[in-house]
Amino acid sequence: MGLCEKNIFEISSCFIEITSVCNANCLYCYNNSSSNSKSYLSLETIHDLINTLYSCNKRISVTISGGEPMLHPDFTNILMLLDKLDIHALINTNASLLHNRDDYIFLENCSFQVTLDSLIEKEQDSIRGSHSFSNIANLRSIIPKKSNTNASLRINLTKKNCDYIDEFIDKAIEWGYDEASFGFLVPYGRAKNFDGIINRHDDPDLWSSIVNRLELQKKQLGSAINLELVNCYPRTDCPFIYPDKLKISPRVASNGDIYPCLLCDDDKFIIGNIHDKPITDILLDESFQALSRVFIARAWEDGYIQECKVCAWKKICFKGCPAVAFETYKSFNNHDGNCDFLKRLYLKKAVRSS
Repeated sequence: MGLCEKNIFEISSCFIEITSVCNANCLYCYNNSSSNSKSYLSLETIHDLINTLYSCNKRISVTISGGEPMLHPDFTNILMLLDKLDIHALINTNASLLHNRDDYIFLENCSFQVTLDSLIEKEQDSIRGSHSFSNIANLRSIIPKKSNTNASLRINLTKKNCDYIDEFIDKAIEWGYDEASFGFLVPYGRAKNFDGIINRHDDPDLWSSIVNRLELQKKQLGSAINLELVNCYPRTDCPFIYPDKLKISPRVASNGDIYPCLLCDDDKFIIGNIHDKPITDILLDESFQALSRVFIARAWEDGYIQECKVCAWKKICFKGCPAVAFETYKSFNNHDGNCDFLKRLYLKKAVRSS
């Protein structure tokens, strides 16, 4: 009996890095992709993976990423497979290759997320690759807007560009994007050595002022554009803490390694490899079962983290994100470092509602 029949888990989405090869060399790439990388998932492996996911969930949400996914030699065939199964995929791309493709019929059935780091064309292209700025600006002329196609402009906020939030939003609207998605960089991959990261603990006032500006813009924009705030608040909704039925959104790396989610970046979180067995079998293996038991115990057992034992908010924050806790302290026996921020947030909400 397989995972789906046992009804233990629901694979709601999957993040697939089909290659680590990239024509850019972003200073803060979370998975160290570059032109020197050689890792690809084969078309056969991707075919088996997508069919397995689809057999479990006919409404599966799939994100295709890299590296630069359009550098995969079988990118068009991957799009054809997704199209055949009527899976609407999100393509994460640096947009540098969008102007030079002959598979638009399949691209038109996808949604896109492109990242704008700078409003200066030369600076953007130096980060993301030649033609990135112009292709991002002209995305809607390259890929016409259709009812099933969403275009999201992602802006990773750093100390260098955080003063230009209004200008980024204006460009997103001018260029015809459906969504402007703002998020703070996290110290994964090459970002660990990136000195422009805005840290909630080291720069609390700057962090709060940015979030407040974004919240205000979100209210004022109305239907002009959908404004998304990504990782602007600490994670307290980990899907792994609900034992009755876990909703899983695994990440498949370009070498086949499987991580429970995007935030589980350390090698300790690798639960298997799709070159060895199907993803559904891996999710039933003891390595993943043991990890999920740790997540559940950490969230629900009073004595798991001594510092949280007498906290009034422990059943609201669930001791924060276990992946962030491990990245910060190399241990699950700590909260994720956001206690003071969350306590102030919860207290403000409690006062407002009283």
